[in-house]
Formats: sequence, C-alpha cells, structure tokens
Amino acid sequence: MSVKITDFETWEYAHDDAPGGSHGGTLDPATLTYSQNMDGTDNLNIIVVPCPFDGCGSVSYWPSGGGSDALLGQSLHVIMEHTSTPVAQTTGRGDPPVRVIADSADAVKQRVIATDGEERWVIDDATLAHLESLVT
Repeated sequence: MSVKITDFETWEYAHDDAPGGSHGGTLDPATLTYSQNMDGTDNLNIIVVPCPFDGCGSVSYWPSGGGSDALLGQSLHVIMEHTSTPVAQTTGRGDPPVRVIADSADAVKQRVIATDGEERWVIDDATLAHLESLVT
C-alpha cells in the first residue's frame, strides 16, 4: 500500500508496506505537491505524497482517477485543487474569485474523465459536502 491519507480532517496517514515495517501518524498537507511535467509545469493529474516518517523516504503518487482507492485519490485531488495557490488564482467565481468546492470537483472530474473515463468518477453529493466542510 502506498502512503495513504486515512483522515483529511486531521491529515492522519498509514504506510503499511513501508520498508522496515508499517508506520503512520500525521502529515503536513503543505508537503503535498503536484508532480512536474518535463517543462517544469505542474502535472495536475498526479499528486506526490511523501511519507513524513523519519528515515522512510518513500513517496506515493496519486493519479486523479484515484489509483487503487478511487474515493480517497479523487478526494485528495479535489482538496488539492481547491487549496492550490496557482489554481485558486486562476479559477473561481466573482471578483475577487470566490472558491467553491464544486468548481474544484468539476475540474478534477474532467481530468478523471480524460484519463480514466466517466465511469471512474465516484465522488457523490454527500462526499462533496463533506469535502466542503473540510476546506471552509
């Protein structure tokens, strides 16, 4: 298993298949980044999640479709989309832009459809409402 966020409210994580044995704890969401394209721009289709456990050094890559856990991966992408400074500056409603989680989810959904097809999208209204409560 990759470095998996188990609670977005507290940013708890688990790393079950870690070299030297499983571990977990709390990670700093500021350490999450988008992977980089060859030209140095952000690749919004992949989020990099480094394991914060001292000495581990493992890194997990979460695709927009969610990889082995569609709900977790897509939720991570929606939160990252919503809070990412470059994205927040270029999207939103009004002047100045007002970010709403539905805008972020729509952007991620389009990436999921483009890479994995529409049937892969698993975030429903209840999940979206929960994500909204985490970022407001």
